[in-house]
Amino acid sequence: MSLSRRTLLSTALAAPALGFLPTSAHAASPPGDVVGKITVGYQGWFACRGDNSPIDGWWHWNDNWSQPPAPPTSSIVAWPDVRDYARTYPTAFADLGDGRPATLFSNHDR
Repeated sequence: MSLSRRTLLSTALAAPALGFLPTSAHAASPPGDVVGKITVGYQGWFACRGDNSPIDGWWHWNDNWSQPPAPPTSSIVAWPDVRDYARTYPTAFADLGDGRPATLFSNHDR
């Protein structure tokens, strides 16, 4: 007999209510300790041509680092809101829908 994923998950969720498992959970380690805990995340580092970084290319923005991002070589999945950045870098994309130029940021800038 095979056990479906749905059956397994619904049984696991119902187990404490049915008295099969304790209803309170205890942390594997005290707050601030990473032992027994899982930490995940992603820090994207972005660079642009002309930002005075050692890379001097479109790191994380374009498949070809030497070319400004433009279709079809762009690696951009979601366009960032760069209105609060003091310095941005021009791309080869058309202006945004609100008329602002399509510019990007570099993590090399403060």
